Amino acid sequence: MEPQAHSLNLTVQSRGTESGNEQTPTADSGKLTVELKVCLRHLPERRTAWKANAEGCEAVVKVFHPHAKQKRDADAEWQNAQKLHSADLNIPKPLFLAKGDDGSLAVASAFIPNGGTLLEVLSSLEPENIASKTELYSALLELHARQHNSGCWQKDDHLGNYLCSDGEVYMLDAGSCMFLDRRLRIDERVANLALLTANVALPDHTVFMGCLSAYLDACPADLDRSALSKSLNETIPTAIDTRRKSYFKKTRRACTEFEREDANGRTWLGCRDLPADLKTQLIKNADHYFEHTALLKDGNTCTVVEVEHGGSSYVLKRYNRKPLLYRLRHCLSSPRALRSWTNGQVLRLFGVRTPRPVACLLIKSGLLMDKAYLLMDKISGEPLDTIDSERIFEPTGKIATEFVSRWHELDALNATHGDMKASNFMVDEDGNLSLIDLDGLKFDRNESEHQRRQQKDMARFMRNWSNDRKTADVFRKALEARQ
Repeated sequence: MEPQAHSLNLTVQSRGTESGNEQTPTADSGKLTVELKVCLRHLPERRTAWKANAEGCEAVVKVFHPHAKQKRDADAEWQNAQKLHSADLNIPKPLFLAKGDDGSLAVASAFIPNGGTLLEVLSSLEPENIASKTELYSALLELHARQHNSGCWQKDDHLGNYLCSDGEVYMLDAGSCMFLDRRLRIDERVANLALLTANVALPDHTVFMGCLSAYLDACPADLDRSALSKSLNETIPTAIDTRRKSYFKKTRRACTEFEREDANGRTWLGCRDLPADLKTQLIKNADHYFEHTALLKDGNTCTVVEVEHGGSSYVLKRYNRKPLLYRLRHCLSSPRALRSWTNGQVLRLFGVRTPRPVACLLIKSGLLMDKAYLLMDKISGEPLDTIDSERIFEPTGKIATEFVSRWHELDALNATHGDMKASNFMVDEDGNLSLIDLDGLKFDRNESEHQRRQQKDMARFMRNWSNDRKTADVFRKALEARQ
C-alpha cells in the first residue's frame, strides 16, 4: 500500500551550498520538521521519494528507511548530488542530508515545478509529434555528453531517472551515478549510450538515433566520432537483449513497479497503482466476477470477462483447471498466466503495443497449479479478423504498416508470438495494432531458433488470408518495403 502523507522530524547533518560544498549546520539550524505531502516513488522497506514542504519551500525528500544498506544508499545519493551540482550538470539543487527521529535518513533537493519524468512526458506525446521528441532526445543526449566529459555516467540509465520541465532535462537518482577522475573513453561512452538506447521505446529508435549529433557536437574535438557511432550501432542489440533479460526477472519480484506476495499456496503479482479494494476482491474470490455476467469468452482453456471498477475497465482472464495428467507434466513449467504477465510487461517496456497487465494471481493445490488469473487494462478496438477489409486497403496503409512495425519490434527483441491468428491483433479506430494473447510468446535463445519460429509466425499470419490474395498482398508488400 502506498504510504500516506505525514510529518517527519529531522536533524540536519549536512547542507548544500551554492558552490556545491557541504556545510555543517549550527545547533539552531539543525532541527526541522518536513511535511511529506505526495508519494512520488516507493520501494517498500528501502526508500520513498516525496514531494514535501521543508523550511517553507517545496522540495523533494527522498527518505531511506532503516535497512542494512541504508547509510550507504543515503550517503551515495547526497555525495553524488553534490558532485553533479558542482560539475554544473543539470540536477535539482541538493539542499540537505538529515536523520529522522524514526531512524530514517533523508536527502532533500529543490522541487522543480511543471515537471514529470522524461518517460512520462515522452509517453504522453502523440507518435507523430516528432519535433517534440527530437527536442527532448537531443537535450538528453547533450546532457549525456556533458556527463561523460565530466567523467561520470548513470549506472541505472533509464528515462524514469530523468526529469523534464519546460523543455529542460535534469538528472535524478544521483545515488546510482558513477565517477572517474577523467573523461570517459570511447568504449565507456558506447556502453552507457547503448544502455540508454535499450531503454528508449523501440518505435522511437529512429528518432533517437537521429539525435545522436547532439551528443557528438558536445564531445571533445579529438573524439573519434565515426568510431563511436560504428561501435554504438554494433553494441545496441546486445544492450537490448541484456535489458530484456534483466527486466524479465524484475517482473517476478517486488520492486518500485510491482508487488509480490506469497501465502497459502497463492502467488500475487500486481502493479502498485492497482486499487487496493480491487486487489482484495481478486484475492478473496476472483471467481465471483464470472458469475451472472456476460462472458467475452467461454472456453475449456480459459474464460474471459470484463470488469468495471472505479471508473476503469479491465479484462479478467481465468486460466481454468487442467486435467491431472497435464498438471503433472507441466508442474515445473511457468504457468501460462505468469508468462502472459511477464511477456506483457516486457513488451510494454520496449514500447510494443499490448494491453497492460495489472495483476496476476496463481493458485496452487500442493505442488500443482490449480487456477490462475490475469487482469489487464481493457483497450479499445476490435479483432483484426472482424474489421471491414476496406480499412486494410485504405491509401494510408496504416493497418499493414502497423503490423510491419509490430513484426520488426518483436524481431528486435528476438521474440516470436507463437499464434499469429488475426483475432490476436486488436485494431483501434485510428488503425493502431495491439498484440494480445501473449502466453505463447517466447524470447528465442539463438538466431536459428528465432528464424525458425519467425517462419512459423509468418506462415500462420498469412493463413489468415489464404482465401483472400488481395489482403495477403497488402501485408506482404508492406513487409517488403521495410526489408
